[in-house]
Amino acid sequence: MPSLFKSLEESALAEELILRDDGILQFHRSKKHPGVVTVYILLVMPGAQGRGVGTSMLDELKSRPDVEEIRATVEDGTPANQWYEHRGFTRVASRVSKSGKVLNIYRWVRSGEVPTVSPLRKARLTKGLTLQEVSNLTGISISSLSSIERGQMPLLENDRKALEQVLGEIEW
Repeated sequence: MPSLFKSLEESALAEELILRDDGILQFHRSKKHPGVVTVYILLVMPGAQGRGVGTSMLDELKSRPDVEEIRATVEDGTPANQWYEHRGFTRVASRVSKSGKVLNIYRWVRSGEVPTVSPLRKARLTKGLTLQEVSNLTGISISSLSSIERGQMPLLENDRKALEQVLGEIEW
């Protein structure tokens, strides 16, 4: 079975798929963060575009009681950026993909308040680096980097210098 169909089948079995005659919304529930889902595919058939199909599927996902936050990644410069913004999403960061494309990360939160993205996380995502890659380049452990990004651990001066060598100047 081709991987796309296998992926869609797995999503359907996990109840992470909204399927209509004129569109598909595939998403994934975070195991680490209950209530957080990530949109993988939102596709509306060409003949149905502009008729509210995508909005309707997204509204169905938003209405689920177990969904508190929705995340989506969109290639910069595409109409999808404005589409998500018009549906209550906020761009929280951008990153560069391995192929060199700029990807914008959008977030919708049920409460209407978007959590602040730390300057370190924003700089890391903008460079398209994982925590592992930053750890390898700076010698700072992944757990320390994650704690610094979440504001759970103070940033030491030596760590700040190492991070800025890798990520460039960061507005702390």
